[in-house]
Amino acid sequence: MLSPGVFELGLLVDNYDRDPLGIDVVDGGVAWRVGVARPLELQFGYQLTRSVSSPGSHPVPPPPLDIVVLDGSLPSDPYRAMYWPMPYLAHHTARVDDMVSGEYTFGAKVRLFGPRGLRPAVAATAQLTVPSSTAAYELSKGSGSGSLDVGFHVATSWRHERLRVSGNLGVGLTGDLRRSDRLLVVGDESTPLERTIRRPQFLYSGLGVGFRVWGGLWAVAEVSGWSPFGDHTPMQNEAGASDALGGLQLRVRNLTLSAGIRWHLFPPRDGMTLPTGPLAGAADLSRVSEAERTRLLASIGADSQRPGANLVVLGLSEDTPLPEGASTVAREYATSTRGNVGVAIRLLVRLGR
Repeated sequence: MLSPGVFELGLLVDNYDRDPLGIDVVDGGVAWRVGVARPLELQFGYQLTRSVSSPGSHPVPPPPLDIVVLDGSLPSDPYRAMYWPMPYLAHHTARVDDMVSGEYTFGAKVRLFGPRGLRPAVAATAQLTVPSSTAAYELSKGSGSGSLDVGFHVATSWRHERLRVSGNLGVGLTGDLRRSDRLLVVGDESTPLERTIRRPQFLYSGLGVGFRVWGGLWAVAEVSGWSPFGDHTPMQNEAGASDALGGLQLRVRNLTLSAGIRWHLFPPRDGMTLPTGPLAGAADLSRVSEAERTRLLASIGADSQRPGANLVVLGLSEDTPLPEGASTVAREYATSTRGNVGVAIRLLVRLGR
């Protein structure tokens, strides 16, 4: 905890890999915190740029997705894979200098107990995550979930001479996706069926240890992760995340530099062949021009489409000519989970008494 009137500014670079799509993410951000009272500090964070690359290829387009059904065979869940913190992620590579921003975080931390003998210090944090953008383009690049999330965490820390140990446990509360899927059955005059995507809640945990090697030089390590829980729309191969981080931390006066190697734990085997699911064989018109979409949909008696939505047609005859840009949803796809090592660098500047 910071003393009242003390201000800390941090610059962060974090590189990590995530399943089930085998994505590689580089976050560049800024964070600050300030002590406002003896047991209270305020926190703020902003991801200035987020670079996401998708070496793997899942053939089912992300939401919002219109599914046109010709043969009356309604697809059942699950019919796609999803990385929950970036639910609209498409296969568009984003570079760091593209400056696709991530999310804002606002938080308040309160110390509940100070250290006393063998009893550790205990603090509680409440945090609000706000999207920097809800535009479809930024969300498809991986900027975030596009919705407000609330988190609550409890952290403990204990020190003895050169050794320090810390742990935390938290929960993230999320809302449903704003952009839902829609099911249109040709020949059925009823209103298209909206398929709201219910997000899970997140359970966070972490354990860290530090050892002062000499002066202001510390060896540090931590294991952390999150898991989805609660009632939600099922996904194929959905997963949480677990990482191990090891490195060094150097403190010189008001500056603290931390650098470490991050290992993504328990990734699925690379190159596994998995079935696509109930949308296999559908015609994917997501990259087809609006005029060509309208023409093809009108020819099969389905003239309704949402602007900006992805589109697949299920049950289309194999001899139907597809317009330029169309493809067929593959019946199988291969996982790509190579390169599960990243780096994390943080520079902190502390000001005040």
